[in-house]
Amino acid sequence: MTTDPDDRVRYVLRPGYGALTDDVLWGRLLDFASTTGMDSAAVFNLGRREAAQPERADITRRLELFARRFADLRALGISAQVNYFCTLGHWPQLTSELGRSFTPFTDAHGTTFEGCPCPLDPEFVAYITWCYAQFAALEVEAVWIDDDFRPGGRGSRLDLGCFCTRHLAAFNQRAGTGLRADEIVSVLCRPPGRCSADDLRLRLTWRAVSQDALTGLARAIRDACVAANPTVAMGLMTNDATAVLHFARDLDAEVAALTTSDGRGPLVRYGGAAYTDERPLDLLTATHGFDVLAALITRPHRPASEIEQFSWTVGAKSARALRLEMATLTATIGGDHTLSINDPRLGLDDLAGTYRATLGPFKAFLTALRGETAGLRRAGVSQPLTADPAVNLRYDLTTSRSLRRNVALGEIGIPLAPGDPAVVVVALEDVDAHDDGTVEDWAARGAIFSSAAYHRARVERGLLADCPIEVEPVEPLPHAYFASERVTTERAPSWLRGRDAITYSWRPIDIGFTLTARDGAEAWSELRDNLDRPRTAAVVVANNGGYRLAVTVHTGADLKDNARQWLYQELVTELGAGAAGATVALVPAIYPVWWHGADRALLCLSNFGLEDFPELTVDLPGATDVHAIERLGADGAWIPSTARVEDAARGSRLVLHGADVPQHLEFAAFRMKARPPHASTPEENA
Repeated sequence: MTTDPDDRVRYVLRPGYGALTDDVLWGRLLDFASTTGMDSAAVFNLGRREAAQPERADITRRLELFARRFADLRALGISAQVNYFCTLGHWPQLTSELGRSFTPFTDAHGTTFEGCPCPLDPEFVAYITWCYAQFAALEVEAVWIDDDFRPGGRGSRLDLGCFCTRHLAAFNQRAGTGLRADEIVSVLCRPPGRCSADDLRLRLTWRAVSQDALTGLARAIRDACVAANPTVAMGLMTNDATAVLHFARDLDAEVAALTTSDGRGPLVRYGGAAYTDERPLDLLTATHGFDVLAALITRPHRPASEIEQFSWTVGAKSARALRLEMATLTATIGGDHTLSINDPRLGLDDLAGTYRATLGPFKAFLTALRGETAGLRRAGVSQPLTADPAVNLRYDLTTSRSLRRNVALGEIGIPLAPGDPAVVVVALEDVDAHDDGTVEDWAARGAIFSSAAYHRARVERGLLADCPIEVEPVEPLPHAYFASERVTTERAPSWLRGRDAITYSWRPIDIGFTLTARDGAEAWSELRDNLDRPRTAAVVVANNGGYRLAVTVHTGADLKDNARQWLYQELVTELGAGAAGATVALVPAIYPVWWHGADRALLCLSNFGLEDFPELTVDLPGATDVHAIERLGADGAWIPSTARVEDAARGSRLVLHGADVPQHLEFAAFRMKARPPHASTPEENA
C-alpha cells in the first residue's frame, strides 16, 4: 500500500561510506548514478572499519563531509538520503568506549554481544536519537533505519531475543511473574502441541515486550529526526520474511511508529535479497520472500525492494539476472528499488558496462509494468500467512518457518498470492497454529493439506468430520519400499494416465499415513512399492458436499518434474475453481504472476531456468473472451503480441512463440482483455 501518488519506479542507490571519503571514488559514483537514472542516494553514514557506536565527536566531525557530498548529489538532480548503518548492531562488533557503556544484547544462554546495545537502555536511546537527528538536519529527503533493527539474529545459538536484565524486568512486570531467563526459555522452546493456555499467554507477553522495545525506539528516532527536519521521511529496512515470522514481529506497529504526525507513512524496504545468481531459482525464493513481507503490512507506506550483491561487489550478479529480479519484484510488490550494487572499498561501478546499459533504459519498462497493476487483483495459491503474533507464536519458535512449499509451487509454473490465496497449502504446523474455524474455512474454500496436517485436523482435533477422505497412521516403512507414484485419474493426459512417476527417497513423501477415498472423493494417484503393489492413495480430492480440499503425501518440497507439475496445476485449478490464476504447462522454472479485473488481465512470466523455448503454453483457467493481447516492449511501450488464443476445457489457453517467449533469465509481461473466472462453491458442484 503506497502513500505516494507518484507511480514512477524510483531507483535509490546505496553507496558505502568509503566512497564519500575518497574524491576519486566519489566522482566515479556520481557519474554512475547520473548515467543510470538514480533518483536518490541513501548514503551509509558509517563504515565497517570503525566502532559500531562512534563517539559523538566522531559523528560531528563527519557532518561537513556529508553536507558537501549531498550538495554534489542535488546538483545532479539526485536527492540525498541517509542509510543509518548501525543502530542495534548487525552482529558482534568492536565499539567505542561509549558503546561499551550501553547495556548489551544478551541471548538466551546469557552471552553478551559487544556493539549490539539493548533498545531498552535509556542512555543508548538518548545517544542514538541524537545521532539520527544530526544526519536528518542535513536537509535530507529520508533517513533509513537499517535491518539490524530486529529482536535477534546476532549469532546466538538460540535466537529468541534479548534476555538482559532490562528485558527480564520488563517481562516480569507485565506478566506479573518472577521468572528467570531459563524458565522463560523453557516456555518459548516448548513444542506448540504441548503448550498450555498459560504458556501461550507468556509467549505472547514475551514477544510484546520485545516488540514494544522496537516500536518505542522507532518512535523516539522518528521524533528526533522530525524535530531536526520537519519534512524528512522515515525509512525502515526489514529482514527476510522467515526472520520476521520467526520473531512474530508486528510490522504494522513498526510502520505506525515511523509514521509522522501529518500522516506520512514511512518508506519500507523489504529485505532478504538474492545476493548472487549462482543458482537462478534462488532469485525466485528471494523475490517471493519480499512478496510475503508485503502481505504482512497493511498500514500505508511506500514499498521498496532490496537489490543487493554479496559481498557488496559488482560482479556477484549478472545484469541479466538483475533485470529479471527487478522485473519480478515490480510485477508482484511494485514499489521502488534500493540498490546496493557498488563495492564500498574499491568503488567499482560496473567496469564492463552491463549495469549501465541495463538500469537507465529499464526504468521506463518497470514504470509501465507497475502502472498496469492498478485496479487489478492478484490470483494464486499460498501457505497460510498472517501478521498476527498470537498465531505466529503458536509455531515452533526454535526454528525458522520455511516458505519452501510456496517456492516449490512457483518453480512448477503455479502463481503465488500470499496476501489473498485462492487455494491454501496447509502443513502440520499450520493446523497447530490456527483455530478450528480457520481450518474449517480453508477446507471449504480451497486447500491442499499434507497427510500429517489432515490427520491432525480430522483425527486429533475432530474437524472435517464429514469429509470423504480417510486417513490412518501406520508404521512407516523405509522410503525405498515406495518405488513409484502411479497417476490413476481419468482426467490425466495420455502420457501420464496409468503411468508411474519415481518416488524412492528422491521425491520427499510422508509415509506415516495411508489415505483412502470414500464416496464423494477421488484418488488421483497412488503410491506403489517395489513389488508393484498399491500401498496408499497419494493424492485424494474432495470437491463437493461443503468441502473443496485435497490431501497429498508430498511434503511440499522437490516437486520440479512434469508429473507433479501436472498434478498440482490440476489441483489448484480444480480447488480454486479457476480463480487461482495462470499456469505454465509442462515447462518448469517459469514463474507466472496473474492479475485480473472486471474486463482485463495482466500476465507476467519470469524464466528462472536455463532453457530457451521456441513455444510456450500458458493455461488461463476460468478466463474467457481473451483478446487484444499486447506485450510490454523493452522501451516501456505496449506492442501487439503474436500469442494464439485457444479454447480449453475450463477457460482459455495462450500459445506464445518467437519474441513473446521469455528466454532463460528473462521476463515478459502481457496485458489483455479477458473476463474473470467465476469461483463456484462446493455446494454448486455437489
